[in-house]
Amino acid sequence: MTKALLLLSIVLPCCTSSSRAGDAQFVVQNRFPATTPVGIVKVSYRGVVLQGNVIANGADSPAMVVSPGVDPAYALLAFGWSPGATLPARLVAVRTKDLQPAVAGTTTPVVFSFPSHFGKCAGMTKDEYTRVTASYFASDPVEDYDAVACPGLADSGADDAARD
Repeated sequence: MTKALLLLSIVLPCCTSSSRAGDAQFVVQNRFPATTPVGIVKVSYRGVVLQGNVIANGADSPAMVVSPGVDPAYALLAFGWSPGATLPARLVAVRTKDLQPAVAGTTTPVVFSFPSHFGKCAGMTKDEYTRVTASYFASDPVEDYDAVACPGLADSGADDAARD
């Protein structure tokens, strides 16, 4: 019995790990300023969808396993949301401005902030917004492009940073 327990204590951790050799991981980081409350509701990156708890300003998601490669990440944002508040009825779709590399054996931080995201408020066209929402968030309550407001940008100085 003791040998069986010893063997299980050695074998079980390697067999129950969520990561395999050759996998990469990503962690979503919400780096919008505290003066502009934004919740990250859902993220799609390299075929993995992260949803569940809303990622608040300054917070990080749990690590998620993905296959190695380079792609943008897509997210649904809840502008004006803060912990304890109800999510708005309609969410805003964005993508990372730059491609995000997922390298085997490493954890990639996927940062969403004014300088790092690309959405309507940062110059995303209506055609791209429509493609992103249809491809990644078709079943989600996404705000229509023409109705998207850009709260907090005018008074936060983020207009220019979002377009850099």
